[in-house]
Amino acid sequence: GSQLADYFKGKAIQSITPLDIQKFLIYLRTEYRTKQGKPVSDKTVRHSYCVLVLTFGFAEEQELIQKNPMDKVDCPKLAKKKVDAFSADEAKSFLNLLPGCDPDFRCMMYLLLTTGLRRGELMGLQWRDFDFQDLTLEVSRNITYSPEKGNVVDTPKTENSVRTIPMLPFVAAQLLEYRAQERSRSDETAFVFPSDRGDNIPRTPNAVTHRVKRF
Repeated sequence: GSQLADYFKGKAIQSITPLDIQKFLIYLRTEYRTKQGKPVSDKTVRHSYCVLVLTFGFAEEQELIQKNPMDKVDCPKLAKKKVDAFSADEAKSFLNLLPGCDPDFRCMMYLLLTTGLRRGELMGLQWRDFDFQDLTLEVSRNITYSPEKGNVVDTPKTENSVRTIPMLPFVAAQLLEYRAQERSRSDETAFVFPSDRGDNIPRTPNAVTHRVKRF
């Protein structure tokens, strides 16, 4: 993207060496910051590498360069993230404390723990997505947040993410109880876990993360 264009600005493509590209990848990993002042992920570094492969591959095809510098640059490795999962005891105490929580938080946690939903997909759920007869739920929406646009309602990340998931009977019962108690006036297109500003306005996915941390 733009970091690539800025870094190599004014350089002729023929003059870029494998060393220049290595230096650029190191700069991305260590010094570069996004507009929000954040460092970039390994994925972004790898994406820039792929863009360079395509660019120089095209230049080679068009005979703009004789040697492709990318042949001598290795693809950046993705660091394996260690998942900080609960121990069996921690999971047990987490679950034991849920019955004492607000119904909406309790339902969110039961859904996350039993369905494998992403937090953005959880925030995208509307009442029409549930089939309480067949005990299934449809995942067809995902909420993402960006500082420029706020909360955006989108389709899930990949095509395979649009799916139907079985629901455990006790989770369905909890949801029906929550709806009767707190969302009795909600229509079918209302969000199950809406924002404070109204039933048809999604809640931001970060709200879930903050709430779980507080809990």
